[in-house]
Amino acid sequence: MSKRLVALATAAILIAAGIGGARADANARILKMPLGLPIQLVSGYKGTAEIGLAASSGEVAGACWSWESMRSTWRAALDSGEVVAVLQTSTRAFPDLAAVPLGLSLAKTDEARQLIKVGIQNPAAFARPLTLPPGTPKDRVLLLRKAFRETLKDPAYK
Repeated sequence: MSKRLVALATAAILIAAGIGGARADANARILKMPLGLPIQLVSGYKGTAEIGLAASSGEVAGACWSWESMRSTWRAALDSGEVVAVLQTSTRAFPDLAAVPLGLSLAKTDEARQLIKVGIQNPAAFARPLTLPPGTPKDRVLLLRKAFRETLKDPAYK
C-alpha cells in the first residue's frame, strides 16, 4: 500500500464533493465503508473550480472525481506534486496512474468488493430504478413490466 494511502487511512480528512447524491459525492461515500477510510465528506460545492479553491485554501484536503476532470482542472498542481492521486476507482489503472492503487484491490471482503463494483464501477446496476407508488395494483405492475420487456425486444426500438 502506498505511503500516501496509509496516511489517508490513518488520519480523518475532509473530502470535498459537489451536490449530495452526485456521482463524486456517492463514490466517496461508497469508498468510506468498504475500505474503512476515515473521511468526512463535505458536500455542496458548485463544481470542480470551487472544490479546487477550497483545497487550495486548506478548507478541505482532497476530492473524489473523475481523473479526466482532475487532470484538466488541477494540471499544474498535479505536475508540481502539490496534488497527488492516492486511489483509483476504475476497473483498471489509468496508464499515467500505474503506481496508484485501485480501490477494488484494497477491499478486504467479498462484500466490500461487490459494493465497489456495483456502487462505483457499475452504478447503472442500481442507480436509476423505475418505481411505482406504494399500493399500485399488481396487475398494473405486471402490465408495465411486460410492456418494458416487449419494448426492449422490439427491433424498431433499437
